[in-house]
Amino acid sequence: MIKEARRLAGFLTNISALIIAITIAVDLIVGARYAVDITYSLSNLTKVPEINYIPMYIFMQTIYIPIPMNITLTQLATIFISVYAALFTISIFTEQPITKLKNVITGYTGNDAIETVKIMSITLASIIIVEGIQERTGIPTGELQSPNEYIRYISALIAPFIEEVGFRLTIIGVIALIIYLLFAQANIKPTAIIKILWRPYNGKRYLNNGSYLTAIYITMVATAFLFGLSHLLAGGGWKLGKVSTATIAGLALGYLYIRHGFHSAVIGHSFFNVYLLSMYYIEKTGGVMTAIVESTYLSILILSSIYTFYIILGVEKMFKHGSLNQVY
Repeated sequence: MIKEARRLAGFLTNISALIIAITIAVDLIVGARYAVDITYSLSNLTKVPEINYIPMYIFMQTIYIPIPMNITLTQLATIFISVYAALFTISIFTEQPITKLKNVITGYTGNDAIETVKIMSITLASIIIVEGIQERTGIPTGELQSPNEYIRYISALIAPFIEEVGFRLTIIGVIALIIYLLFAQANIKPTAIIKILWRPYNGKRYLNNGSYLTAIYITMVATAFLFGLSHLLAGGGWKLGKVSTATIAGLALGYLYIRHGFHSAVIGHSFFNVYLLSMYYIEKTGGVMTAIVESTYLSILILSSIYTFYIILGVEKMFKHGSLNQVY
């Protein structure tokens, strides 16, 4: 009975995630860029701001990479949206391609795009619950403060890539690489270095050391807390409650990076900063767009509910078989 219920929950979860993944693809093609124009209009600007650098985050430190020409913030946004679209394409067609429809019927597809949507949906639900509890107990989350809606959206839009480089790639990835180099010794493979940096879980293939994943997951937890704390320390309107909610997001993004790769972490981060935020602005246009956005919100809520049920059934199965793999 439980087996059949879990299989059905897995099927419904995958179908829901597939539908949301399609809306994410549409958002990256037209929605995110449309939101740039919407926020520019809302801000009543007379000229598009220009910069001559690309901001980047390395080892949790902001650096500015100079470029030989001035570009507008709209052009910068378009570049980052294109990067996200490319990474999302990678997530669809690389690990367990989404075209293998047989996997959709089972509970776990292994496809990076589908698993990313599922994990971020349940993460969103968790954050909403925690934030609600905090607000009721007098712990405010705050909100990002910016001179105008245009700057706010552009700042949020570029954050997924630069923050995943700063918190996941250059911390978790580098530590995973150091562990590999220390234990591999004479058996170091150049391809392994690239694969581990891109997806730290790959290190398990090259090392027989059982402590490797333990060290990586401990790093993931520590990095998630630093990710949450950094939002508070950076100021910009965030309050104490942001530490916990950003830490929850950091745990999910760290897991995505380790198990599904850097591209999945970036797409997972853009789920909040680009996908949901662009829908927020698109909804302001009214009309049929409001109905479409509200339907999407409902789909995410349904997905997180079904996936939670799927995981609960997996936990019950785990106690029977003694394997964490039974959960996911």
